[in-house]
Amino acid sequence: MKARHYRSMAGALGLGLLAIAAPAQYRPPTTEQLGKDPSALRQEAEQQQAREREQQQRGDQQQRDQQWNDTVS
Repeated sequence: MKARHYRSMAGALGLGLLAIAAPAQYRPPTTEQLGKDPSALRQEAEQQQAREREQQQRGDQQQRDQQWNDTVS
């Protein structure tokens, strides 16, 4: 009984995450994107995501560095 309960909770959580993630990922194409090859669009999107991840990581590192400096000072 517990295993089935946990599976249903995991399934519900997964569906909830999909419901949250799906709208954030889908945006209607711009006029600039309409004539582009889908693989080129996918590559551009992946590059943008990589830039955003890098920016987030830099911000996180700066925050950790500041916390360290505050601790040491």
